[in-house]
Amino acid sequence: MSQEQWDEQAQSEDYMMESTVFNYDELKASENFGIKMFKDAIYRGELVNGKRAGMGIMLYKKARLYEGFWAADLRHGKGTERYSNGNQYRGDFKRNKPDGMGIY
Repeated sequence: MSQEQWDEQAQSEDYMMESTVFNYDELKASENFGIKMFKDAIYRGELVNGKRAGMGIMLYKKARLYEGFWAADLRHGKGTERYSNGNQYRGDFKRNKPDGMGIY
């Protein structure tokens, strides 16, 4: 992704879900919806006291993506992660790591 494309992503609330973990339009309507910028990533989702909590999407500059649930700023609950090499994991996450019988 070019720097120009990255900058456009950072300024937009628009997003097209790759998974069916949740409905993005419902997420955007949440009173806790926000966008949080990191050095090499953009988070779009629910924020509680500045931390990722509830439904959210993390888009990384190097083509990695997580769509799913968060707790205490960690991936936690149902989610889908697409890695930069194209591999994907769908299933449960616990404390930021895939957990249980997910599908790779």
